Amino acid sequence: PYAPPTSLKALIDAPKGHLDHYPDEAFLLHVFWEAPSRTDAETLLSALRGCGVATHRDTPCVPTYFFRITTSNPVTPPIATVGEYPPLHDALKKLQVGIPKPVVRADLGRRGMNPDWVDLTHSDPLPTELRTESVVVEFTEIYLDERAFMLHCGSKDYLDAYGIVTRPGLSLRPPVTTRIGSPSLNVVDKILEPILHETVVPVGAGVVWQVPPPSVRAQSAQDAVMLALDCKRKVDELPDQVRRACTTAVAFPHALKEEITRWLIVLPSMPSTDFLVQLSQALGPVVAGEAHTTSGKNSPTLSVALDEAELPVTVNGDSSGGYILHELASDLHVRTNSDK
Repeated sequence: PYAPPTSLKALIDAPKGHLDHYPDEAFLLHVFWEAPSRTDAETLLSALRGCGVATHRDTPCVPTYFFRITTSNPVTPPIATVGEYPPLHDALKKLQVGIPKPVVRADLGRRGMNPDWVDLTHSDPLPTELRTESVVVEFTEIYLDERAFMLHCGSKDYLDAYGIVTRPGLSLRPPVTTRIGSPSLNVVDKILEPILHETVVPVGAGVVWQVPPPSVRAQSAQDAVMLALDCKRKVDELPDQVRRACTTAVAFPHALKEEITRWLIVLPSMPSTDFLVQLSQALGPVVAGEAHTTSGKNSPTLSVALDEAELPVTVNGDSSGGYILHELASDLHVRTNSDK
């Protein structure tokens, strides 16, 4: 079994770049993150791009590591009073339960907020500086084993970028993390439950990860597409042609929309109109969605196919970072005795 590094130095010094992975440990994390403003969302995304560069370089067994600002998700309606604004609401609550005012003031300062706001009341109007429109950023990350999960953050450039991601002021409320798949107990017990507060969804008919089919291996990374489809019904079966064509296809209850199932599908090559029609018939009705291409030059082709399939999906609608499919995805394989 894998023994994770026991110190930061050991983590950074550990060999990287493995193409082999331990069996039966693959899992997907999907995060909905509400940033207080467009500026905060761009700061977050810029830092996540730094994490993506390091992850791409060090851990091919993180085959998908993609972040995007989304426009199809509901955001918190405009907030008028101090008591409705989550960070200030929490600050006032801390005072009520007896946490000393200097501690609460320092906490607001860490969030980039005016420490004097601790003297406001629940019914006071929200300070003008905080009257921004929040923005949702989505993360989709796939880890093939505990080693990939541990080693993807084992570099100074990753840790520097992640230090920005964890700044308190970049989230309006705690992010919502969904996990699908079977990580090791060590990952669950040390990180997914206590730190990320994961919601676990069974794989069901879905596919967390499979190697791209041989027919598309040569061009797989540049032509990869991610589809995020919001559907009105829950589907228990995935059509064979969809299952064969994807590297990932999973469904889970949408964290921000009631009675909506979110499908996330990664395709190593550009889908045809016929494929998208079959997909729509199998999963639909699709009420909203977003598609992302690795290469911008593929956007027009995908837009035409989605229109012809009558899918209400935006293509590359906003800023993104990371990668949809690692170009070494076709070479990833379960460990054998010859892998060291």
